[in-house]
Amino acid sequence: MPPKILKKISKTGEVESQLTSTSKMANTELIAELPAASGAATLDPALRQVIEEITGNISSVISQKVDILTEMLKSQATEIKVLVGRITDAEDRIAAQEDGLDQATARIKKLEKETLTMAQRIDDIENRGRRKNIRVLGLKEGVEAGPGALKFLEKWLPEFLGVETKSGRIKLERAHRTLAPQPGLIQRPRPMLIRFHNYRDQQQVLEAARRAGSGDQPLMYQNSKIMFFQDFSADTMRRRKGFDAVKRRLREAGIQYSLLYPARLRIIRDGVAKIFNSPMEFMDSLG
Repeated sequence: MPPKILKKISKTGEVESQLTSTSKMANTELIAELPAASGAATLDPALRQVIEEITGNISSVISQKVDILTEMLKSQATEIKVLVGRITDAEDRIAAQEDGLDQATARIKKLEKETLTMAQRIDDIENRGRRKNIRVLGLKEGVEAGPGALKFLEKWLPEFLGVETKSGRIKLERAHRTLAPQPGLIQRPRPMLIRFHNYRDQQQVLEAARRAGSGDQPLMYQNSKIMFFQDFSADTMRRRKGFDAVKRRLREAGIQYSLLYPARLRIIRDGVAKIFNSPMEFMDSLG
C-alpha cells in the first residue's frame, strides 16, 4: 500500500478518536466547573437541576454531531481502503505489463536481427544465381529484330568486343530486354539482359568490355554509347547506385577506385587502399 494513503488512513483514525474524547471531556468539564462558577455557596437544587438538564442537552447535541462525523470518517476510511486495493492491483498489473513489454521488445529485436540476416542471405543467393548474367546498356531498340535477341547477341558480342571464339559465337542461354514498356524514339532504350551458358564466357566478355572502354573513347555502336555491367539483385543495385555521386567526385579528382561485391567502395590514394561500406562513411572520412 502506498505510504501516503497509509498515512491518511492513520490520520483519519486519530481524528475519530480525538472527536470522541473531546465529547466526553466537554461533558465532564461543564459539570466540574459548576461549583467553581457559583463560588463557595451551595446552589439551589432547582437551579442545579436546570443546569444539569441544559448540560445534558448540550452533551447530547455534541454526541450526535460527533457520531455523525465518526460515521463519515469510517465511511471515508472504508472507501480509501477500497481505493488502495484497486491502486495496488493496478500497480501489479502495470508491473506485469512492463515485464511483458520488456520481453516482447527483446523478442522483436531478435526477430529483426534474424530477418536482416535472412534478407542478406536471400540477396546473396539471388546474386549468385545472376553470376552468369550481364546487363548491356545503350543498344538501340530493334537492333535485335529479325534473328531475335539470342542469335543476334551470340554473334554480335564477340565481333563487337573482339573476343576470340571457336565458332565465332558465344553460347547464351537467354537474352531479352528488361520488362518495361517500350520507350519512344527519343527515350533511352531498355537494358538488355544476357545469361551466358558458361561463367568463363561471361567473365571474358566483361574483361573485354573493360579493356575496350578504358581509353578516352567510350564503346560506341550505331552512334550510341554501349556499357556492360554485371547483373545484380535490385537491392544490391540500389546500394551500388548510392555510390554514383562519390564515384563522380573521385573521377574528377583523378583518384583510382573500384566497387567491390556486394556494395563496397575501394579507393587507392597515395599508394594506400581504403574500403568504405557506404557513401556516408566515405563523406565522413573527408571531414
